[in-house]
Amino acid sequence: MTLDEFWDHIQKSKRKDPDAHAERLEQRLTKLPPDEILDFNHWWELMMGEAYNWNLT
Repeated sequence: MTLDEFWDHIQKSKRKDPDAHAERLEQRLTKLPPDEILDFNHWWELMMGEAYNWNLT
């Protein structure tokens, strides 16, 4: 899974309600082969790390 594919899953599952968004994303991911789910998790962890990293330099 590429980074663009990762964001595509995020965008296509988007809902106004965060819980509905998470549920829709989970439904999409359960249809993927295990290796793609692992790839999604890789990108998720990477993006979460970047979101919580405040580089002061």
